[in-house]
Amino acid sequence: MKTSVFPTKKAKETLLGLNLVSIDVYKARSLTTLRYRVYDDVVILQPDNAGYYRPKTPGEEISVGVPGTPTMVIFKVENGIRILKGVAIGALNPDGLEFFVKTAVGNDENPQAGEQTQTTETATPQAQENNTNLTLAVLLPIFRPEY
Repeated sequence: MKTSVFPTKKAKETLLGLNLVSIDVYKARSLTTLRYRVYDDVVILQPDNAGYYRPKTPGEEISVGVPGTPTMVIFKVENGIRILKGVAIGALNPDGLEFFVKTAVGNDENPQAGEQTQTTETATPQAQENNTNLTLAVLLPIFRPEY
């Protein structure tokens, strides 16, 4: 996914240290919302609109809709709980991707030395090697040639 969806050098540098998970929306058509916990402000990017979602109470559980593709979600996993950090609807240019990742990740970018981290259930072996609990999930159509 790093080479086909995020082919530029800047995008690759921006995504260093994040687990990448792709979800094929054609195979997962029943996937219309994702559930997360929210403790701090969450950056939200939409076409022609940007802002923050502020939880009513820390630890609030919310549903994030999947209105279109691509939908990108940045979250971290702590003790098996997915904590939402950012949501972007629509494609982002390399500068927009960098802004989204840096704003969403904030101070959580690099795990402290020796800190125990937990990856998502769908993380790849490469993601586990990254030793991070931060994940960028991208929901998009994955076209495969018919043979």
